Amino acid sequence: MLQRSLNLTKRNINNLKLAKILLLINFLYFVNCSPHTIPYEQKEWREKGITSLEEIELGNVKHSILIRGTDKSNPILLVIHGFAVPMMPFAHLSYGDKRDRMEKNFIIVNYDQRGVGKTSRLNDEDQIDFTMEDFVYDAEILCQKLMKRFGKKKIYLQAISWGSYIGAKLAAKHPDWFYAYISEGQAVYAPESIAEMKRFSLEEARLENNVKAIEELEAAEVANLTLGVIKMKENMEKISSWGEYYQNKKYKYRNFTLSELFIGALRKAPEYSFFDFLATLKSMDSFSEKNISKLMEINMRKEVPEMNLPVYFLMGEYDFMNQAGRDYFTTLKSPKKKWIELKRAGHELGADQPEEVQKIYIDQIRKETFLP
Repeated sequence: MLQRSLNLTKRNINNLKLAKILLLINFLYFVNCSPHTIPYEQKEWREKGITSLEEIELGNVKHSILIRGTDKSNPILLVIHGFAVPMMPFAHLSYGDKRDRMEKNFIIVNYDQRGVGKTSRLNDEDQIDFTMEDFVYDAEILCQKLMKRFGKKKIYLQAISWGSYIGAKLAAKHPDWFYAYISEGQAVYAPESIAEMKRFSLEEARLENNVKAIEELEAAEVANLTLGVIKMKENMEKISSWGEYYQNKKYKYRNFTLSELFIGALRKAPEYSFFDFLATLKSMDSFSEKNISKLMEINMRKEVPEMNLPVYFLMGEYDFMNQAGRDYFTTLKSPKKKWIELKRAGHELGADQPEEVQKIYIDQIRKETFLP
């Protein structure tokens, strides 16, 4: 018995040593691996397409951009990401999936906004302005550069959450640049959506008498600018955290948390080095602190009442922005507009219903609007 115990102990020690060695190898690989994007294996795609990770200057700020597509004759789809959360880390999940059709039908362009992700490492943030006009101008210059580079007269504009503030303003300013404006989780007026999230979460917490949730939610003011940036950020994080928890508990449509999804994608993204990984996590806090006040002040009903181009609003049925988005959609003036609501989906449509989102972009929006 003693010998068996000793053998088990030795085996456990050996397994622990092996685990440490493997962990060290993985860490060293992660640290030393230079950021890159994976080229296509198919010869025809390599010849006709593009897979490029680049640095580009927009509005006197260096930005990191990723361009991928199997055929450069396809239309460009520019992605404007959400609040402090870049979309580039998710790109490898798509091009590594044989079911994915987006890169076969579009040239997909992702960029990390000023102060976010890889871009945050390229600049001294103390020397950068963070006005909404700056964010719009960056996207504006990027559109011009892309159209010139690829010889396109128009492109598609995809805007996600916070990115839809930027995208809607840009689409309204230059409607002739775009085949269509496509928003996922259209942001309208943040205090309304956060208040709805708080109302829902409190209602669910009271049903199960969750004292901790009730106390935290009741104490979290939605949009009191007098509280200061740090306290507003803390309140929003508490409301969002309980909102995600109760939303999934009630509707049971996810088997993951959003933080798990993002960290997992970021950690495995070849476009991000170890130091990009750390910078991205740090930038999520710093970006929020710099921009949360303006997030609470923007009201799209007043700022963009009209877009003179085809408009598509994609919204999850469980999205806390759903009602505000629907109200805005109803009053928005546009020559052609469509409201598309996805079942069993919240605010993150690409995470909740990825294949359904692809079908909408390729089999509906592209077919209805792309005129080469």
